[in-house]
Amino acid sequence: MKANQWLLAGWNLPVTVSIRGKKMTFFPLKLAALAAGALVLLALLIQLLMLPAHRTRTIDLGFRAGSNYAMQPFQKELLLYNNQNMKVINHKGETRWSVDLSLSSPLVEQGGAYVLAADLAGNHAATLYRNGEVVRDYQITKDIISAKVNKKGTVAIATAADGYKGSVAVIDKKGRELFRWNSGDGYIMDLDISDNGHYLAVAQLSSEGAQADSKIQFIDLYQKKVIRTAERTGTIVGEVRFSGTKLLTVSDGELCGFSGNGKLLYQVSFAGKRPGKYDISSDEVLAFSAYDHLGNAVLELYNLRGKLVGSYMADSPVTTLAVCGDTVVAAKQRDVLQIKRNGKLKKQSSCNHDIKEVSIFGNGKACFAAGSTEADIIWMK
Repeated sequence: MKANQWLLAGWNLPVTVSIRGKKMTFFPLKLAALAAGALVLLALLIQLLMLPAHRTRTIDLGFRAGSNYAMQPFQKELLLYNNQNMKVINHKGETRWSVDLSLSSPLVEQGGAYVLAADLAGNHAATLYRNGEVVRDYQITKDIISAKVNKKGTVAIATAADGYKGSVAVIDKKGRELFRWNSGDGYIMDLDISDNGHYLAVAQLSSEGAQADSKIQFIDLYQKKVIRTAERTGTIVGEVRFSGTKLLTVSDGELCGFSGNGKLLYQVSFAGKRPGKYDISSDEVLAFSAYDHLGNAVLELYNLRGKLVGSYMADSPVTTLAVCGDTVVAAKQRDVLQIKRNGKLKKQSSCNHDIKEVSIFGNGKACFAAGSTEADIIWMK
């Protein structure tokens, strides 16, 4: 037998030792293998622990001409758009898909895998995309006021209308008109369609004299008629959004929650506060920045039942904020704050540029802090 074979055979033989009168038997080769595996595992663990708490990747925002990018979470990634380009990137900064646009005042909305891009500047353009490919171009003959898309690819588009204060058309992804409604006594401010295609909500503004009032029309698309009108006096409803079959509305004076058929579930008043930025795009937490009567910047977090679940007092103005799931981030000049659902500060990161917009990747693992010419992707998990 060769020398190395004798050595290997020796390592495979059991060894018995006596410790304090107790005999223990082990195999040296197996023990050595276990020790080597433990050392490799320890080395990997040390490398992970030595990673910085806030890993940051800086990317150049000059990859397309046009105005500054707006952004929003999209599935597990991030959607960016301006008047000349729309693209989806992952948390490594890699582009998933990109399309060129020619819009003067772009409006981009999403529902599931669908993205709707429309122009609010009178160009009468609206296009539905999926995975960066055109699904449908919509023939619009009047100025677009607002537009939304649900997870089925059904769109609701509000436009100007001759003889009315606006008109709404509901169109499926094949281009078939499912419903049309004309606004008689109120200017259309916003609208939304539920994901199941059952309900349509339209916010209207009516102004008589010095007071501005709002109405929300609740339309049952199965019955094809208005089933309830909710009156909101002395306030201007600027945004409506369905979360499931419940409707959220935000005005200059309040946050409201309604059932799909128009029953008021709760009202949160902003009286005594000066509202700032807000984000109601999440189905888990709603975020509002405001200034109290002393001028302090306050970030308030609500659940979808209208209950205040957290509050964060900032030491300087919150310039922008974003929500995705239960993750909340806010920006103060060059700092990004990750706020827990209960209002406690979880992490704070700094950028080497002023932050104009901030958003969160759909996977909740990183946020995107954009300046004028560059942006930082900040790892949060």
